[in-house]
Amino acid sequence: MTDRKKVNVAAYLLLEKDGKFLFLKRQNTGYRDGDYGMPSGHLEDDESLEECIIRETKEEIGIDVKDVEMMVVVHTSDDYLDFMFKADSWDGEIKNCEEEKCAEMKWFGLDELPENITPEIKAGIEAYKNGEHYVRI
Repeated sequence: MTDRKKVNVAAYLLLEKDGKFLFLKRQNTGYRDGDYGMPSGHLEDDESLEECIIRETKEEIGIDVKDVEMMVVVHTSDDYLDFMFKADSWDGEIKNCEEEKCAEMKWFGLDELPENITPEIKAGIEAYKNGEHYVRI
């Protein structure tokens, strides 16, 4: 049997409120610290993508998202498949639950994003704005 390529899988959340989206400034993670990301995390064994983003959102910003919808898949050159979900309703109060990994939380419109945003998120947002569901970077 031929060896198959292995990929890493992560889920991201576009959390929308009043036309703006929540971004988290990364710190002490070892990946693109100082850049803005989103609530996100790696898929665990025996977990669906929806379960992953619901769990990660609760762990990182303390809310229970409802009705997540898959929007974009970003396939990166370093063998990641990043699935971006969108949610605009939730239960609970948004708070920084991982202050050691998140320097700040800010809301940005998709047309006013900061310069320092992770490349996979930037590509995913551009695809989302263009009505595309898949992008390779």
